[in-house]
Amino acid sequence: LQVDGERFTLPLVLEDQKLHIGQEGTNLVLHTTSGLRLLYNAATYLLVPIPSAYRCRVCGLGGNFNGDPGDDFILPNGSPAKSTEEFVTSWKTPPADGGCTEGCGGKPCPTCDAAAVAPYGSGDKCGIIHDATGPFGSCHHRVNPVQYFQHCLHDVCAANGARDALCHSLQAYAAACQAAGAEIGGWRTAAFCRKWSQVSPNHPLNI
Repeated sequence: LQVDGERFTLPLVLEDQKLHIGQEGTNLVLHTTSGLRLLYNAATYLLVPIPSAYRCRVCGLGGNFNGDPGDDFILPNGSPAKSTEEFVTSWKTPPADGGCTEGCGGKPCPTCDAAAVAPYGSGDKCGIIHDATGPFGSCHHRVNPVQYFQHCLHDVCAANGARDALCHSLQAYAAACQAAGAEIGGWRTAAFCRKWSQVSPNHPLNI
């Protein structure tokens, strides 16, 4: 891990004790003394559970946390966004190295129609997310599986069915479920999104 140009090994605790960075399974996890926790898999997703103390005190891509998802798409100037693309683009912060480009590597992102995504909705692929009798069934009442299923279909289709894309999508839902306090069943096996050999002692292997 590199912080302010200097490399560190994990776990890392800054001198003022206000920031702790560690690893849980394949995820990097950042804790602050203010109660904020960020979980990042260093590839495809970032999970930021917001403590209740921040209710109605945040803005940006995560919404305003006021309990009404209908008014989350607000631009930095306070006006409602006219589209998802406008909303996302408005909150983009250009990095110093200019590495963030529009689209996918400066090119149009791949798209998939209904026929193209259909093969990935089965129970041994993205369908495992919304299978009520599957490993994530007990999480459905805490974390709505619909968006995660749709994102899985899109990502796996765009990756031409790559297993890594499927595993990352399932891992994203597993992380959201566990952050919400839901217990999930084992979904990794030696042959499917294989189990990781090293995990945090206080974090289930299922993630």
